[in-house]
Amino acid sequence: MFKKTIKIITFSFLIVVLLIGLIYWLELVNILPTKVVVNYVSGVLSPTTPPITAQVQNDTLLLDKLRLEQQSGALQRRQETLNELQRSLELREEEVLRSEEQIRIREEELDNLQLSLNLRSERIENKDEGLRYNVQSLLNIPPENAVKILVEYDDQLLVDTLMIADLIATENQSLSLVPLWLSLMEPERASDIQKKIIYR
Repeated sequence: MFKKTIKIITFSFLIVVLLIGLIYWLELVNILPTKVVVNYVSGVLSPTTPPITAQVQNDTLLLDKLRLEQQSGALQRRQETLNELQRSLELREEEVLRSEEQIRIREEELDNLQLSLNLRSERIENKDEGLRYNVQSLLNIPPENAVKILVEYDDQLLVDTLMIADLIATENQSLSLVPLWLSLMEPERASDIQKKIIYR
C-alpha cells in the first residue's frame, strides 16, 4: 500500500514537471505566454467574483441616476408651470392695458363733451345776453319802428327775440308787446311765427 502511494505521488510529480517543462518550452517559442496560462489556472482554481464594493458602487450610481432623473422631471414640470403662469400674467397685463386705454379714450371723450357743453352754454348765455340787449332796445322805440326791424329777422331769430320779450315782460310783471308787434306784421308771417312759438 505504501509503495502504491509512493508511485502515485512520483507519477503526479512527473506530470507536474512535464507540464512545467511544456509551458516553459511554449513560452520560449512564443506560442503560449505564461501569463495567460497562469491567469487561466488561477481562474479555474479560484474563480473570481465581482467585488462587493464594485456592486455597491454600481447600485449607488444607479440610485443617483434615478434621483437626478426625478429631479430633472420635477424641474421640467416646475418650468412648465412657471411658463403657463407667465403666459397668464402676460394675457392679464394685456387686458389691463386695453382697459386702461379704453378708460383713457373714454375720459378724453368725456372731456371733449364737457368742453363742447361749456362752449355751447357760453354761446347760449352770450346769445341770451345779446337777445336781451336787442329786445331792450326794441322796447325803447315805437312799436312800428321795432316791427320794421323784426321783419328783417329770419324765423328762428324772430321766434327767439319774441320769446325773450315775453320773458322780460314776465320778469318785470309788465304787459308784453309781442302781440302788438305780431299784429303789425303781415298776417301770414305773424301766423307762422305764432305757431312756431307755440310748438317751441
